[in-house]
Amino acid sequence: MDTIDIAGFGVLIFGIIPIIIGLILYRKKKNKIAVAIRVQGRVTRFKKNDQTVFVDSSGENGTLFREEQNMFQGETVAPVIAYQTSKGESHEVTGVYSSKPSLKLGTPVDVLYMPDHPEKAIIDTFLNKWFVEVLLLGIGCILALCGLLMLFISRLG
Repeated sequence: MDTIDIAGFGVLIFGIIPIIIGLILYRKKKNKIAVAIRVQGRVTRFKKNDQTVFVDSSGENGTLFREEQNMFQGETVAPVIAYQTSKGESHEVTGVYSSKPSLKLGTPVDVLYMPDHPEKAIIDTFLNKWFVEVLLLGIGCILALCGLLMLFISRLG
């Protein structure tokens, strides 16, 4: 067994680990979503580094969001969605940070919350639900393919 074989096996193993973690996280989240309650929330503000930077028309705790420009000037922000449970309890959930958020203030958004923990919610968009899982599976597949390619090349030479 030469160096390229050892490296190929190492890269293959480092690819399999995130694939396994991604599949476990996917299964857990899929089970949570199956029992979650769907309600409609509304984007009430945007956060940057856990500070409110763009808010509704009142302008409290931040600068007023300019809906007509929809520009964040390169700022990485996350939407904050307010929602009410079926029991009337008010909660908020923060979305994924982005430099070009697809949601605007006041936009209605579906939220999935856990019946036994209504404060634990997921914004019902692909990115908010599956980002971590897709990232882990993608990185794992690339690494595993590179490891297999290294092993295949070592067998040819």
